Amino acid sequence: MRRPDPEHRPEQPPPAGTPAVALLRGRLHQACAVLAVPAAVRAARAASTPGARRAGSCYGAALVTVFSVSAAYHRGRWDPRTRRLLKQLDHAAIFGFAAASYAPLSMALPPAERRLLMTTVCSGAAVGSAVKAVRLDAQGGAADVLYLLVGWAGLLVLPALRRSLTGSQQALLLAGGVLYTAGACVLVRRWPDPVPAVFGYHEAGHLVMAGGTVLHYLLDLSVLAQS
Repeated sequence: MRRPDPEHRPEQPPPAGTPAVALLRGRLHQACAVLAVPAAVRAARAASTPGARRAGSCYGAALVTVFSVSAAYHRGRWDPRTRRLLKQLDHAAIFGFAAASYAPLSMALPPAERRLLMTTVCSGAAVGSAVKAVRLDAQGGAADVLYLLVGWAGLLVLPALRRSLTGSQQALLLAGGVLYTAGACVLVRRWPDPVPAVFGYHEAGHLVMAGGTVLHYLLDLSVLAQS
């Protein structure tokens, strides 16, 4: 599973005396954006074949983009027009990252399964980004379904993945998917909400999903190193 992220729903009014935005909102992704740069370089250099290097470079670029855009969107104090634009870019970056993170993994697959997987996730990401562009403030609906479809697209080639990945790689894939799912549930349910003024449900969801990103990064590096 690759990053389904239905996080941008209209905020509930905060309790009386509570800041509208948690103090640590966006701080994690700000730090991740910095760490993503050397991580992206490492991913691009992990493989020895041209195709695998392209896959690693694509993944690395998407990794830097998704955290950088999120940090800018969540940390900045923007006028309404700029904030809306950044929100659209944030959604597009999430969809793009979900698709691009499959690129290294696809290098472990036979050509037919690789084409099926990448065609599916890229098409889903493009459609999802377009839907969110015109229905930015809508709750649920087609975009959230597409988040899930892109995230779980690996199920289309599950038999090939089981044949191609080692036991430890399969464990990383599964554990990362579980963390992404758990993080998405936190964002949808808005719970747990530990310290709303400082570290609320939004931060908790981002933290859990960051754990999923780390596990899938390790998986992708190991696949690229074998390519």
